Amino acid sequence: MTLTRPRVLVVDDERYNRELVQRTLARYADVLVACDLAEALAACAAVTVDVLITDQRLGSGTGTELAARVRAAAPQTRIVLITGYADAAAVIAAQAAGIVDDVIGKPFAPIALRQRVLGP
Repeated sequence: MTLTRPRVLVVDDERYNRELVQRTLARYADVLVACDLAEALAACAAVTVDVLITDQRLGSGTGTELAARVRAAAPQTRIVLITGYADAAAVIAAQAAGIVDDVIGKPFAPIALRQRVLGP
């Protein structure tokens, strides 16, 4: 019996944040990165993604916009939104509508992120 590692796509327009999340999860998952909406959608079209972690503020769109598109195309994908704007109406509405599975506020502790995304 083989255990497969989850495939995680991290989307953030800030390189430091992408790399932080990638380093945090690399031991436990296969991590892909994208810096904008177009790269993220291309990655999702090319491979199956188990977990999408996206920042809300992307230079080319929003995390909730990306989440809605991924949810429509791949409803089984777990979607986690990272935001420094946790009280934003769009984030709250996306979570209430089931587009986003979890919201993590910035700043976050890397260990807490890993536990919330992949479990203990």
